[in-house]
Amino acid sequence: PPFVDYLSGFLRRALAVKLPGLIVICMDSEAQERCEAAKAHEQASTVLCEPAYEGHVVLIKHAFIPAILSAGVDTVWIDFDTFILRDPTSSLREARDQPERVLPQRARIRYGSFLF
Repeated sequence: PPFVDYLSGFLRRALAVKLPGLIVICMDSEAQERCEAAKAHEQASTVLCEPAYEGHVVLIKHAFIPAILSAGVDTVWIDFDTFILRDPTSSLREARDQPERVLPQRARIRYGSFLF
């Protein structure tokens, strides 16, 4: 898989900025093994390595996000090519509470379910 080499660095950065929780969707068994190894090495109790061996990443993204949202968990998808400067939770909650500051009305209606 193309991004498996970035997994441990991404996980370390997510822990460094103290993300409250991280679910890593593993696209194959190698990614699952490397995620579990990085999680153990970093002693990351707030990380969950979830297998998703079937389907394309776009399909998986659109399956996992609504499922997690429907469970009442604040959710945002972060790709491995995103460098996290700080925990985005407070900014995302502010955007959720004041969407007119972030998105035009048309986009809010179309994509609002993915804001939380």
